[in-house]
Amino acid sequence: MADEMAAQLATHLNSKGVLPDAINRVDVVHGGDHGCGTFITGSRVSVILVSTGDTDNESFSFEVSVPEIQCRKDNAEILSLTIKDDLTKGVRTIVEEKLNVYLDENNKVICAFGNGNVNTAIKSVSPHLYVVGDLAYYDMILGKEGMYGNHCHLCKLAAKEFVQLATYGEPWVHEELKLKGNELTKTSCKWWLHLLKRVMILLVSLDLMMG
Repeated sequence: MADEMAAQLATHLNSKGVLPDAINRVDVVHGGDHGCGTFITGSRVSVILVSTGDTDNESFSFEVSVPEIQCRKDNAEILSLTIKDDLTKGVRTIVEEKLNVYLDENNKVICAFGNGNVNTAIKSVSPHLYVVGDLAYYDMILGKEGMYGNHCHLCKLAAKEFVQLATYGEPWVHEELKLKGNELTKTSCKWWLHLLKRVMILLVSLDLMMG
């Protein structure tokens, strides 16, 4: 995912004649959904350029696709057996590493992720990653699949506590979900078994997940 994004970005920059220092910001909107017997996930990458008043130097966007999965219904187990590792690796790279843009000896734009060679790049940016999708997709990537019978999807209230829909509970946070997931190796508490199925490591801030 990350390598494909970098390769496509370099292709677009070269075809448009955009130099590395013209890049102002890179936004990545990732999502996934199931329909017509197929689960599809991918990203829209938006490249915002430095404003110069030149109509030839306009911002642009492109798509990065992940292979489709043919299945009657999507769930965490299917994603875990297919795209989980590559998807999580790509998300981790985009979130944790710099996107570096260079010019080679032929003045051709080269793009690559990495934190070790930032000083040699003409431009280094930290992409802003957002996640979009329905509740079913969030359930899978956050490890909340199967939670509804025991807990509220958004907060820590048990089912019997929110049955009247008039009570507010303390929201879930990433760090607690990680801790609970790690505790599963030491406990058989059925309320937390859904965390074993989570597809995407919790790398994206919850406020950057949009339904």
